[in-house]
Amino acid sequence: MCLYVLACTTLLQICSSAAHSQTLQTGLIAQQTPGPPTPSEFIPFSVPTTKMPAELRPAINTRTLTLSQSLDESLTMSPRMEGVRALLGIARSSYAKASEMPNIGVYLAYNFGNAYLTGASIPIEPPWKLAFRLLVAKHQVEQTKLQIIQSMWQFRGEVRRNYAQLVMAQELLQAREELMRLSEKVVETTKIHFENGNVPGLDVRRAKLAYIQAKMDWEQAKIQVKQAKEQLNVVMGHDADADVSVPGLPDPHKLPGQAELLPDFKQTFPTRDDLIKTAKENRIELKLAKEAIALNHANLRNAYGNILPTPRFATGYLRENNPPTGPKTDGAFFQAYVDLPTLNVNQGDIARFRATGKQLKLDLSAQENLVTGQVALAYSRLLAARERIRAFQDEALPEAEGVGKVSRMGYEFGQTDLNTLLDAQRATIQTKTQYLDAVLVYQLAVNDLEQAIGKPLQ
Repeated sequence: MCLYVLACTTLLQICSSAAHSQTLQTGLIAQQTPGPPTPSEFIPFSVPTTKMPAELRPAINTRTLTLSQSLDESLTMSPRMEGVRALLGIARSSYAKASEMPNIGVYLAYNFGNAYLTGASIPIEPPWKLAFRLLVAKHQVEQTKLQIIQSMWQFRGEVRRNYAQLVMAQELLQAREELMRLSEKVVETTKIHFENGNVPGLDVRRAKLAYIQAKMDWEQAKIQVKQAKEQLNVVMGHDADADVSVPGLPDPHKLPGQAELLPDFKQTFPTRDDLIKTAKENRIELKLAKEAIALNHANLRNAYGNILPTPRFATGYLRENNPPTGPKTDGAFFQAYVDLPTLNVNQGDIARFRATGKQLKLDLSAQENLVTGQVALAYSRLLAARERIRAFQDEALPEAEGVGKVSRMGYEFGQTDLNTLLDAQRATIQTKTQYLDAVLVYQLAVNDLEQAIGKPLQ
């Protein structure tokens, strides 16, 4: 009676949860989709606006792809995600497998001319067996759902990294182009000074060499932009040569804290303990470990339910000839077969599932410890990246801009020599390149922390 009541309760739980399984695919996408895009997606970069090369300048019909749009399109259009979502159909087939019942058989018997028996052999399965199998199937489907969400979340991080690398490559190209244009102007200025007898001819050659090096760096930056576009297109499921444009980085002092992924220094950043608590609530690996415990418990209950074998009943038509004198009689017969659970009471499966349950609980504790370490490491890296960006924005970038302007003006008016100008230009472009590297490191740190806590930071 207890098994029967438990079976009815289990069936009600399964039926109540079945209605929610149809919304998985849209739910997955909605869960992974961040909020509406903000005016800028990345930390701004103070570089004077310059003309992009014609081959890299966005066409009129080229749409600007924001970070949120790239994430949405990747999750819905990428063939990698289509294959992952197809796993749900395979998991749902476990419901059909669980609903399989023993087949009815044909019963025939011939007693050397004395009796004929024709009928059916009908197994009567206890109802709790079906309920326990459906409960196991339910947890298998839930486990597959979590695995799909985990794959989509990890894929989201990959798309985000590719998008950040494209933005950084584009900004680096603009900085290299700016240096190339300035080097070209330096060559013209040096020629004028040489014609006026103010500098030797060696300075003209050195200025030309600096221009050639800047042009080579610019050409290399173009290749990096092309490669970054190819990688983003491929991961999004587009053609590798499709034209794509991403917004640039605004000036850090004009739009502070307005970009979606910017460190807003005016707002208090969450503490490490808060993020660890968030990770324990949202991390997919922990949910998978808990679901594995629930699945193992369902298998254990199923093993207990299978202790009582399924009885089989045979009934049908009976004819007895009663030789040698008769009389022949016709009637019905009924037989029952059931194995007694004496030697086999599923003790092997029960012992295995009990031991597995203990191991899974220990594995859950290990996963929580691993998550704590990952959050702590990502948190410290993110804080270091934030402080580095603050130092660049408040001190290094303004000084680099000032050094570059003063050195150029001083050389034009003959107050400084070429060595000073070239050193100043190298220092300026190096500072801007380091700033771009810091921005990329920051965004990768944000991505790592989001992966560690299992949800977007904003």
